[in-house]
Amino acid sequence: MRSVRPAPMLLVLLAAGACDGDPVSPAPQAITELPRDLSAGELTVIEGSNHFAFDLLGAVRATQPDSPNTFLSPLSASMALGMTLNGGVGPTWSQMAETLGFGDLDETGINEAYRDLIDLLLELDPAVEFAIGNAIWADRRISLLDDFVQRANAYFDAEAATLDFTDPASRDIINGWVDDVTNGRIDTLIEQIPPDVLMYLVNAIYFKGDWRDRFDRKRTAAVPFTRPDGTQVTVDMMQGEVGHRVLNAGSHDAVQGVELPYGGGAYAAIALLPPESQPIDRFVAELDPADWAEWMDRFDQAAAVEDTEREGILVRLPKFELEWGDSLQGPLKALGMVDAFDEHAADFSRMTGARDLFIEHVIQKTFVRVDEEGTEAAAATAVGMGPTSLPPSVTFDRPFVFAIRERFSGTILFLGVIGDPSGRG
Repeated sequence: MRSVRPAPMLLVLLAAGACDGDPVSPAPQAITELPRDLSAGELTVIEGSNHFAFDLLGAVRATQPDSPNTFLSPLSASMALGMTLNGGVGPTWSQMAETLGFGDLDETGINEAYRDLIDLLLELDPAVEFAIGNAIWADRRISLLDDFVQRANAYFDAEAATLDFTDPASRDIINGWVDDVTNGRIDTLIEQIPPDVLMYLVNAIYFKGDWRDRFDRKRTAAVPFTRPDGTQVTVDMMQGEVGHRVLNAGSHDAVQGVELPYGGGAYAAIALLPPESQPIDRFVAELDPADWAEWMDRFDQAAAVEDTEREGILVRLPKFELEWGDSLQGPLKALGMVDAFDEHAADFSRMTGARDLFIEHVIQKTFVRVDEEGTEAAAATAVGMGPTSLPPSVTFDRPFVFAIRERFSGTILFLGVIGDPSGRG
């Protein structure tokens, strides 16, 4: 088996420009443009990834009609699957690329766009903390092709490590890496490693930024919030004249929204409120990239107005903190990524040199906290690869008969039913 060095903590943190809880500290230097022009490949990947974001949110919400909260990282899912894409062949590759929104862009263009986008995002705003990590862990039963590992390293800054997946310590190693990258916000991405999983391709993202215009804690008050099912719950509602970039403020028959910048202004939060007559899941299902682009353009136009010319808008936004996690394979299949999950159709032969792997599962966990100072968010996505064929097996995971016999005479020495191997029955 090819020996590879352990995956390091692929973590880049940018120092925060202001101390938490210091509302009078001067605002960081405003960022008014990107340090360079985006390449054609980057534009295609960003546009495709944003389209994938809306599709994925809609597909996940369709599987969780009774869940009040869903918080995804489309970028984390896209990067984990983007690494996996480098092992795909034929329809497996084309279905994944189409689902991720890459159109006619070839693999080299996709990989270069990922690499350049990672560099851009990490270096853009010194007033926020931002980290991206990518890594690959392979079980000792398989050997990865050098070319696949080299591409993952060159374009995703990912290192590969060989582990013994039958050893519980392997799960701890992977979770420990995710915990480091997400600054402790996601400490357990993988609950256990299934016996038929031979590899994990993992992405982790961490973001922490202070509002450019912070909310005053003294103005936060407990108010009712109406949930999707019509019931109400009391929440801590922040408020302040911080919404210089708004959509249809005061209107109840159109989408209302606000953009709240962080740090130097390169990163910002977007909050959109559907019309009162439109349920949130219908609004999500009908989210259109063209509408989104129009709304973002209007925010950008508002951002270009001098501070002295802006009209202060009272914004009320609830404080919240939540963790979310779920499987993504159902939504991804619904979006057209079918062959990759089919052990008979999947072709990831550029990973190992044979058609011996398929995507067994994709899981994502996220964390988000929004308060008067700003926002902290983290995400991790794991693509678990399983073998396309396994030897026949029998698992005694329910009551069974157990006997001891002497083979040549046929004498049964012991015979019984094991219905609770723990011995407590």
